[in-house]
Amino acid sequence: MTLFVSEARADEAKEHGVHYTPAALAAAVAGRLVTERLLAAPHRTLVADPSCGDGSLLLAFAQEFTARWSGKLDAVGFERSPESAGLARQRLSKVVPTTVHVADFLEWAVPIAGDAGLFADHTEGASAFDVIIANPPYVRTQVLGARISQALAARYGLRGRLDLAYAFCLSMLETLVPGGTFAFILSNKFLNIKAGASLRQFLLGKADILEVWDLGDSRLFKAAVLPCVVYGRRKGGQAAGPAAFRSIYESPTSSQHAPVRVVQDDAEALTVLASAAEPMSIVWKGKHWAVRVGTLGVRQGTRNWILEDNAVNEIQGHVATRRAHKLGNILRIGVGVKTTADRVFIRRDWTSLPPHACPEPELLWPIRLASDVERWRVTPLASLEHSILYPYTRISDKREVIDLADFPRAATYLEQHRATLESRKYVIESGRQWFEPWVPQQPGLWKRPRIVFRDIAERATFALDSTGAVANGTLYWMALRGGGSVDHLKAACAIANSAFAGRFYDLLLGTRLYAGRRRFLTQHVNEFPFPSKDDEVRLLAELHDAVTTAANDRAPDGVSAAEREIDRLCDYLFDAGSLSRD
Repeated sequence: MTLFVSEARADEAKEHGVHYTPAALAAAVAGRLVTERLLAAPHRTLVADPSCGDGSLLLAFAQEFTARWSGKLDAVGFERSPESAGLARQRLSKVVPTTVHVADFLEWAVPIAGDAGLFADHTEGASAFDVIIANPPYVRTQVLGARISQALAARYGLRGRLDLAYAFCLSMLETLVPGGTFAFILSNKFLNIKAGASLRQFLLGKADILEVWDLGDSRLFKAAVLPCVVYGRRKGGQAAGPAAFRSIYESPTSSQHAPVRVVQDDAEALTVLASAAEPMSIVWKGKHWAVRVGTLGVRQGTRNWILEDNAVNEIQGHVATRRAHKLGNILRIGVGVKTTADRVFIRRDWTSLPPHACPEPELLWPIRLASDVERWRVTPLASLEHSILYPYTRISDKREVIDLADFPRAATYLEQHRATLESRKYVIESGRQWFEPWVPQQPGLWKRPRIVFRDIAERATFALDSTGAVANGTLYWMALRGGGSVDHLKAACAIANSAFAGRFYDLLLGTRLYAGRRRFLTQHVNEFPFPSKDDEVRLLAELHDAVTTAANDRAPDGVSAAEREIDRLCDYLFDAGSLSRD
């Protein structure tokens, strides 16, 4: 059995997680790693890339190392593609002695054990490398297959949606000599998603983290990859101090308080990032970019990795002393109905179907799409254009899957699309009927007032919805846990849309996507602070009413005025001061 590696033909990129390392990034990462290795004044160095492709990372390391040091250097690569392996061997052998194995690194590091199990114990002497430099493959569970995913998860204690890059990192660290150094290029989602928690914990336990670069929306890769680089040293050598953390993200304008520098290309931008000793702004690609400089911090509870600096320490301190709750203590958050076959379940033209194939009206529910949610307001129920075929009956606010014999028109319609619906094998394998949605939700919650919001948005897009419309899977929703009032919903909506919450998100919760967009995952929104006093909740609710009235009246000046009041109140409630100024 063979696992995929990162470098392969271009037409395999999307399926197999192929993202070639750009030359500028390869050089920058190699330069930082060589500097760390040379601190040991080595007589001999064995450097490896477990997914070397055409050898770009190894070549960058070799060129930098030989230019700066006279010690002996040997390179080892692993690559499944014979063509790429041959190219890597040819390029590297001109610079340093090189061995490139046409093999899968995981099969070498963790040999296959046949029917007795997917993996056996490591071979003796596998810990051999002084340095590892790698851009491991980004391959998700659905590509790997259940058996491989489960075996990798069991061996390494991985939880959540498995990314093969994490298994590579765990194996790579085990093949380093004690005190050996590494640089891993990963998706920056690793820093703060639940699926990355196992790897983050493993790295903190087995390695000294030396530095982290969050390269944000710098678009260094051609694909939509937001990378980070983790530099570290396997424990067993000299203890490391606090890890440096640097990040770079596009900014609407340059900071008035930070130095500004114009850079010409990617290489110069990375040089500035690698050497920055204080926050600064750069002009690059015709845009402004904010460079932050701090140290690696680990958030309590989530164990997410964040960049800690004065702003983060200040906002954490203020919020800790001024709030009594997290928003997740007051509200429960859920995702909308996910059908995984929207073209079958969701339509705007149900009445145009032949009468015998138009589902019974009691099974069609108005559904709210992302386009039906704006900041502060939702499309009225009567104006919603789409409905969802919801193949359940409601009994005591719970759902029960319908008997198709009782709904012949729906049965006819669904039968016409049976092939599409049955192709969703995961639905059937989970014990559901072939015509059920993947995430159906509980319809009893729909009639309650709740907040709906878009998953991804440049600005927060939270709005109170009391219409009872179904939320589609492109939306999330929040409802009261119990014991609260509509004022609590309104206050939460005001906080979530505030400038303070945007700053709180950027500093403490999640990495941004391209062009400043944020992804409002449950684990992030749950962390928003919530005031402790009833009169504070009431004030926020009143301001919420003012801003939503202006939004519904399409009065932008009124919206802006009310939003400024909400921002000022949130600053006061959480003692954030200028921190909430985007």
